[in-house]
Amino acid sequence: MDAARMLTGVTISGADDRVVYGDMVAISLAFPFVEWGILLSNTRQGTPRYPSDGWILNLPPGLRLSMHCCGEVARNVLAGTHSPWHNVRPKWTRRQFNGYTPPASEDFLDLAALWRGGIILQVPRPCPPASRRSRTDAAGARIRVGSKACVASAETFAFAAA
Repeated sequence: MDAARMLTGVTISGADDRVVYGDMVAISLAFPFVEWGILLSNTRQGTPRYPSDGWILNLPPGLRLSMHCCGEVARNVLAGTHSPWHNVRPKWTRRQFNGYTPPASEDFLDLAALWRGGIILQVPRPCPPASRRSRTDAAGARIRVGSKACVASAETFAFAAA
């Protein structure tokens, strides 16, 4: 494979207290483009995919880590209040806020200016009307997209902090 088509980054999200640090290190050494997406949620912390504070604080140095704020944590940071993980060890290479609803507060923009690395804002968008939840394939057959219960999709916007 030529260099132009090589992967430059892959995020693996959902590492939690059950994941062995040594396994993360081994994967990172074998695949240096791997970034570990650490999910943060006040209500899910310590459950599968959402690690505890202690597990996060003991992550070994040298891993590429991204902070993925979900739910109340995302809303609080976007409102300009400090998340417990906004500027402490581990050092995040990127921050992602799931459920962003514009506009961000001035306090959030001031806080974001302090961060190094990228910031991603995942913006929920409403589900299309039922009449638009199917598509026509290349052969002209109708394909139903989704199920009776529409799952909201999201658009993602990224910008780099100065």
